Amino acid sequence: MPFVRVPQPLYHFLARAMDAGALGVMVANVETPEQAREIVGAVKYAPMGHRGVGLGSAHTDYVVPDPASYFREANENTTVIAMIESPRGVANAEAIAATPGVDVLWVGHFDLTQAMGIPAQFHHVDFLSAIQNVIAATRKHNRIAGINPSVPEQAEEWIAAGFTAISWGNDVTVYRNALTPAIQSLRRRVAAAGSG
Repeated sequence: MPFVRVPQPLYHFLARAMDAGALGVMVANVETPEQAREIVGAVKYAPMGHRGVGLGSAHTDYVVPDPASYFREANENTTVIAMIESPRGVANAEAIAATPGVDVLWVGHFDLTQAMGIPAQFHHVDFLSAIQNVIAATRKHNRIAGINPSVPEQAEEWIAAGFTAISWGNDVTVYRNALTPAIQSLRRRVAAAGSG
C-alpha cells in the first residue's frame, strides 16, 4: 500500500499526498486528538472528512468512477498512521487512538527518547513505560502499534512488548546493506591485484 510520510498535520501536505495517489499518510509528531481529527478530516471524504474532490486524476487512475462508491471505498481503504514522538503524544495516546479514522499509532522511538531527555535510551524505564502506554491505547481501541527497530534483537523485544507493525530500515539502509558485501569483495580483489 503506498503511503506518504508528511512533515506536519496540515491540509496542504495531506491533500497533496492523497491527490498524488497515496492510499494513506504517516504524520509526524501527532500530539493531540484534535490534530488526529484534522488529519482524518483532510484525507477522508464526507461524511468522515472534508477531503477535496477532483476525480479523474492520479488517485483515481485517471478515470471518473461512480462518486458514491468511490468515496465509500476510498474512506474504507485510506490508512492514517499517527506518529507518537513526544511526551505529550504519549499522554494523549488513548485519545488519539480513540479518534475514528486513525488506524495506527507509530512510535518514533529516536524522536520520543530525544524529547524525553533520554536520547536513544531504549531500555530506560520512562521509555518502556511510554511505549506500554501507546500499546495499551492501541489495544483498547483496536488499533495497530508500529515501530521501526534498528537491529533484530530490538525487533524481538518490541514484538514481545506488543508492537504488531514493524518496518525494517529505509531505502538507503536497504541499498547500503545489499551493496556492502559486493563492494568489500571488489575492494579486496583490487587490493590483491595491485599487490601482485
